[in-house]
Amino acid sequence: MKKYYGVHRLYGGVPSELTLQVIVVDNGQCVAYHPLSEETSFTEWLGGAAILSGEEAVDIRFPATMDAIRALLLGTAGNNVWHIGAEDCSSGMVSRIRRLR
Repeated sequence: MKKYYGVHRLYGGVPSELTLQVIVVDNGQCVAYHPLSEETSFTEWLGGAAILSGEEAVDIRFPATMDAIRALLLGTAGNNVWHIGAEDCSSGMVSRIRRLR
């Protein structure tokens, strides 16, 4: 079942950083993304940042910097979607991440 998530920033796409995106996730994988230009039905607004990565699981000691998280997750290309909350993005220190499914 496809799920739609809206985020402020998407890392790991083409180009490598996009703003205001809707990410389409099916079976735990990003199958598409597109600009969020208007309110879209069935889209859950998460805010924050999403990172496309080949990592299926991560072992991170929190808190960690946003730069460290991005470097770890962007090190392996893939379609797993990791989310970082808006509060953590704005502070630059990440206290938790979660994989979107």
